[in-house]
Amino acid sequence: MDNKPILIIGLTAQGLSLLRTLSRANCEVIAFYSDRKNVGAKSGYGDKRYFVDLGQLRREIDSLAEQYGNDLLCYITSGGALVEILTDFPDLWDLCDVISGPRETVSRMAHKDYLYQLAVGCDFIVPKYGLLSEYRQGSLRFPVFLKRNYEIPLFFKAAKADAHEQLEKDYIRRMSRYERENVIVQECIPINEHSMDLTAQSFYCDGKANEFFIGWQKRKTCNGLTSCLEELDRGSLYERIRSQCTKYMLQTDYTGFAEFEFIYDPDTYSLFFLEINTRPCGTQSVMDYKFSNLADVLLRPHAPPLLQSRTDKPVRWMNIVRDIRVRFQRKVFSDLTDIFHSQFDVLRKDDPMPFLRQFI
Repeated sequence: MDNKPILIIGLTAQGLSLLRTLSRANCEVIAFYSDRKNVGAKSGYGDKRYFVDLGQLRREIDSLAEQYGNDLLCYITSGGALVEILTDFPDLWDLCDVISGPRETVSRMAHKDYLYQLAVGCDFIVPKYGLLSEYRQGSLRFPVFLKRNYEIPLFFKAAKADAHEQLEKDYIRRMSRYERENVIVQECIPINEHSMDLTAQSFYCDGKANEFFIGWQKRKTCNGLTSCLEELDRGSLYERIRSQCTKYMLQTDYTGFAEFEFIYDPDTYSLFFLEINTRPCGTQSVMDYKFSNLADVLLRPHAPPLLQSRTDKPVRWMNIVRDIRVRFQRKVFSDLTDIFHSQFDVLRKDDPMPFLRQFI
C-alpha cells in the first residue's frame, strides 16, 4: 500500500473489527467516529479521530487526499454514516477509493424497494409490500411491518401494525407525505417456534462473491442485534443460500462486504428474504474468526484473493454483553455453556479496553 493509511469511518463493533484486522496486519489505520460512545473509540489500535459533523470529516479527508492522493482505501462501516455520506458528502467517492462502491450502485441499494425488485428476480420469497404513500385499505393482509425504504429521520425504526385502524391512527396520520414516500409497508412473515434468523456474509468484487459465512442467529436483542451466532453446516440449506446470494449480486457491479438476512421455516422449507446490508455488518468479527486471510482481501478489494477457512469446524460467535441482556429480556437461560464454545465479539485480550468500557 506504499505506506498510505487506510481510512475507516465508524467505530461501532464492525468498525472496531476492521481496525483490529488491519492493524494486526501492520497497516496504518486512521479511524473516524462521530459518537464518543462507539465501542471502538477506546481501542489501543490505530489513529482514532473524533468528528463533530460531516464538514469536519470533509476537511480531514481533504487534507489526507492532498497529502497521499485520491486513492486512499476508505471503508464505511456504519449504516447511518453510509446514508448520511451518500446524501451530504457524495464526493467522498472522488476523494478516496471508497468500499462500498461504486457510489451509484450503493445509492440504489440503499433503497429497500430496489433490493426487493432484484430479490423477486432471483426466486427469493418476498412478502407483498409497497410504499406507505401508495397503501390503500385492503391492499395488504394484516399484520404488517413498517420500515424505512431509505434512512430518513423518523419517530420509529421499525414497527408492526395489527389492523388498518392502528396503521392509520399511529403512523399514517402522524407522518408527512415525504415520510410516507420513504417508508415500506409489508405483510409480516409467518413465524413459528421453529423459524430461524439467518445471515449470509461475503465480500463481493464487481458483483462476484468470495467465500461465505452463513450462520443461524441463535439469539437476538429486542431491537434485532445478534448476540449469539452459529455457523450452518455445509448442507443443502447452506448451498441454497450461497447459490441465491451469488445469483443476486451478479445483477450488480457492487464491491465490498454485504450481509443478506433471511428467515427460514424448516417445516415448509421456505426461505424469506429480509434485506441486505451493503457494508460490514454487526457480526463482522465472525469473518475474522472464520477466515485466515481477511486482511489480504481488505488490502486488495478490487482483486481479492479467495478467503481461506481457518477450520473445518463450525464457528460459534457471541457478543457477551448483548447475550446477557437478551437472556434477561427474554428470560432465556438454556444453553448456558454457549459461552465456553464461542469466539467473542469486542472482547480481545490484546485490546481489552473496548470491552471494559462497555461497563463504564
